[in-house]
Amino acid sequence: MKQLLRWIVGARGNEAADDLADLSHRRAARIGRGRAVLRVAPDLTSLIAFGIGRRLRGGIDRIRRGALAGLPGDLRYATRVLRKTPVFSAIAVLILGLGIGATTAVFTVINAMLLVPTAADTSGTVGIYARRVTKPDEYRPFSYDDYRQIRAAGAPFTDVMAYTFVRPGVTAGGETRRTNAVIATANYFSVFDTRLALGRTFTANEERPGSDIRVVIVAYGYWQHAGGSPAILGSSVRLNGLEYTVVGVAPRGFAGALSVISPEFWLPTGVFEHLATEDGGNATSSLADPSVRRLMLVGRLQHGIRPAAAAPFLQTMTARLTADDPAAYGDRALVVQALSRVNISSRPASDGRDSRRIAES
Repeated sequence: MKQLLRWIVGARGNEAADDLADLSHRRAARIGRGRAVLRVAPDLTSLIAFGIGRRLRGGIDRIRRGALAGLPGDLRYATRVLRKTPVFSAIAVLILGLGIGATTAVFTVINAMLLVPTAADTSGTVGIYARRVTKPDEYRPFSYDDYRQIRAAGAPFTDVMAYTFVRPGVTAGGETRRTNAVIATANYFSVFDTRLALGRTFTANEERPGSDIRVVIVAYGYWQHAGGSPAILGSSVRLNGLEYTVVGVAPRGFAGALSVISPEFWLPTGVFEHLATEDGGNATSSLADPSVRRLMLVGRLQHGIRPAAAAPFLQTMTARLTADDPAAYGDRALVVQALSRVNISSRPASDGRDSRRIAES
C-alpha cells in the first residue's frame, strides 16, 4: 500500500503517504483491517485525489512542451518537402482549397435553408393555399378580390397579406441585369412583424390595383452597396425601364417568406402591370380584374391559436368564395401550411421537414 501511495502522490507527498500507510497498519493490528480502512478512508481519498490531479497537470505540461519544442523543426521539414516537389505541392494546395471552398458553400446553403430562423419562422405566419379537391396535388394562386375577402374575414388571423414574385430588369450605370423582386400589399412587412431599417412601408393608396404610384423598398444589401446613406430615400431605381422612388430600406437579413432567394426590391401591388412580365412590357390584365389570379397569401395567426384551429374558418371561407364564384371555387378547398423557405409558387412545399397540411377545409 505504501509503494502505491508513494507512486500516486509523487515526491512532494511521500511523507504524507508514509504516515497514512503506517497509521493504517497500526490500526489494523489493533481493531482489524476492515475497520482500519474505514477509519482512514477520508484521508486516503483526499491524498489519492491530490496525487491524480498533480500527475494530470504534469502530463499536460509535458505534452505542451513537447509539441511546441518540435513545431519549428516540423515547419522546416514541411517547407523542404514542398520545395522539392512544387507541382505536387501546388496540386495538393489547390485540392485543399477546392475542398474547403465547396464545404463552405454547402454549409452556407444548408445554414440558410434549414438553420437560420426566417421572418416566417418567428412571426407565427402560415401560407394559405387553394387546393383542387378533385386533384389534391393541384393548387392555384389568388386574385386581389380573393385576398380582400379572406383578409376582411379576420379570425383566426390577425392579418393576411398578398404577394407575388417577379424578375424585373434593373438598370444602373448604363447596364441592365435581372433581379429578384416582390410585389406586395401594404401590410407585407407588418404581417412578418418586421420594422424597416429606414423609411416607411407602402400606403393603402399605393397598394390599390392600377394606382400606378411608383415607389420601391430596397434590400439592406442594396442600400449598403449604394453607400448606406439615409439620402437614398427619395432617390430613384430604374426597373423595367421605369423610375421608382425609394421610400424605405428593409432590415438586415430580411427575405420575407424566403431565405435562399432573397428579394432586392419590394414594390406595391398598384404597379403590378409594369412588373408582372419579364420582357419589360405591361401585363395584359390588371389585379383589379377578379379573374386575374397571381397572388400568394400569408396569414399571421392570433396569439395562442394553433394552425389546426383554422379549419372551421377555412370551411366557411371556401363556402363564401364558392357562393361568389362557383366556377372558380366549386372544386377548391382552402388549406394552410407552414411556409417554405425556398418555394415561390402557389403550391405548398415542406422543405423536407413536415409535408402534412396543418389545416384544411
